[in-house]
Amino acid sequence: MVKRILYLLPLLALLWMAGCRQRPEFFVEKGSLDFSTDTIFFDSIFTKLPSPTERVTVVNNSGENILVSEVRLESGAEFDMVVDGIRGDTLKSYELPDGDSAVVFVSFTSNQRDVFVRDRVLFTIGDKVQRVDIEAFVFDAIVYRDSLLGLDGSTSTYLDPDKLHLVDGYIYVPDGHTLYIPAGTQMFFTPRKDENFNLVSGIYVFGRLLVEGTQGNEVVFQGSRFGRRYEETPAQWRGISFGNLARASKIEHAVIKNGLVGVYQEYGNPGFGPKVLIERTEIRNMGAYGILSFGYTEDNYVHPLLRVQNSLIHNCKEGNLAIFGGGRYDFIHTTFANYGISFIRNSPQVILNNYNDETNQYFYCRASFANCIVWGSEDEEVVVDSFPANDVWDVSFKNSLVKSTEPLKGTNIVSSTSLEFPKFVDPGASDPAERDYRLKFNSPAVNIGQRIPGYTLDKDEHSRDQQPDAGCYEQHD
Repeated sequence: MVKRILYLLPLLALLWMAGCRQRPEFFVEKGSLDFSTDTIFFDSIFTKLPSPTERVTVVNNSGENILVSEVRLESGAEFDMVVDGIRGDTLKSYELPDGDSAVVFVSFTSNQRDVFVRDRVLFTIGDKVQRVDIEAFVFDAIVYRDSLLGLDGSTSTYLDPDKLHLVDGYIYVPDGHTLYIPAGTQMFFTPRKDENFNLVSGIYVFGRLLVEGTQGNEVVFQGSRFGRRYEETPAQWRGISFGNLARASKIEHAVIKNGLVGVYQEYGNPGFGPKVLIERTEIRNMGAYGILSFGYTEDNYVHPLLRVQNSLIHNCKEGNLAIFGGGRYDFIHTTFANYGISFIRNSPQVILNNYNDETNQYFYCRASFANCIVWGSEDEEVVVDSFPANDVWDVSFKNSLVKSTEPLKGTNIVSSTSLEFPKFVDPGASDPAERDYRLKFNSPAVNIGQRIPGYTLDKDEHSRDQQPDAGCYEQHD
């Protein structure tokens, strides 16, 4: 055995030496470099907010071992550069062997407002200069960095819809204070994390939140990063949270996208009417849940914790709706759709239970789904899990299209094992923003609804007929 090892040692040494690329002794100041892009483009950043880091790969395919006399930022005023791990505005005498490559990282923070910013990275080889352009647009925005509203004694805050609003950390709406967000307001949230790597940027409501969008002029909540790779990337910010003291809040005509949890609600309703009313709103592309609610209180059935109507919730990784610990909920003309095109999902998209595993305590649960659609890529899209006690569980589906293999309480429930059974216009679009859950003329959801007073318009504010369709959209030829 020892002899075999001794025989192998020279061979192993040769292989090791062959695998180790020796850095050449001679470099020349001539030749050309190749670049992965001719422009480093920052789609958009905000005033005073550090940008994401962009990169360009530099490759030497010249046949020569090149000595780059100088790599530098042309102006260097606002941009920050790192070349092969070395930070600085200028790097001199950089050696790049033939066939080798280096990565240049660029980031910046700008104090300018609403301007187009340019710079260039210059690569000097002898008397020849090669360039990579840098371009960015800097938005002026009102920045909220761990902001507690009402410190000045005011009871309300109105956001300016003509300004962009950037949240880095939290906006905290205390008990007794109302935050008004008018139509057309654009809200952006940074991907800031705490020491445990939890996303923190969001709106935390213990008073009232009134989101007052209109058709075609919605209020948009999204992450602060721009560019196609971020347009439909989930878990970029935390979400909108309603604490135990929140009351009489409303979200109307909004788009809530690319967060962790779109709307989070917890622990009871101290007011009258719905604690949170969500109307004509789209919640999509969440890293966890579209809507997550915790009941866990004895008096959470008098008034609804949530009422969701004429809304679309879709494409959320863990599920579109999760209710734990009971409570009272109303869902009317709402479409829950989850086809998991951009991620793997192995659980139902709607989950309801009414107990606490740790304390063995149960709570009353009343959830009504009227004229709704619950459909997606899983065989079972609804799980109802009740504590084995009498008179504590009332979950029903009426005049709804529901993908479920289990018997559900309710009337006129239509189901099937067919993936495309609802016959949406385009549920399979690769981009979540392009998925169209409007109904085809021959959809089984057409005309199965029951007329409900006050619900004569659909999500797009089109009229519903006397025999309305299930879901948030009324079918029109």
